[in-house]
Amino acid sequence: MKLWSSADFSDQGSMDETSPFDCFKLTRTQRLYGFGICFILGFVISFLSTFALSTGNITGFAVLYTIGNVVSLVSTGFLVGFGKQIKTMFAPVRRVASGVFLAAMVTTLIVAFLRKLHSLWQNDHQKGVW
Repeated sequence: MKLWSSADFSDQGSMDETSPFDCFKLTRTQRLYGFGICFILGFVISFLSTFALSTGNITGFAVLYTIGNVVSLVSTGFLVGFGKQIKTMFAPVRRVASGVFLAAMVTTLIVAFLRKLHSLWQNDHQKGVW
């Protein structure tokens, strides 16, 4: 079992400088700001989704919760680099967990929108629109 050593926290290699977003040429400080802003924004959006859930707005909850998760994922992309994050997420050890997480986000949106469409269709059908 490998324990964390002080070498793991050095400035060398902690952030992947080879990313698809190299065209932005962000400095370390800018990347840390990007991480902080996206992390807080993702948390706030996810927290706001609970209000949509408490009012019974299932579709609003699903959309806000998923957007909050995506923004939080982007925040870690700023921290370690987007290319390294993708490689790490789909490493053999994490491939299943990442796939389940992404599939759950997509499924949440699909179920919420299908439920919304079904309720709209049911309301129109009861009114005799069809």
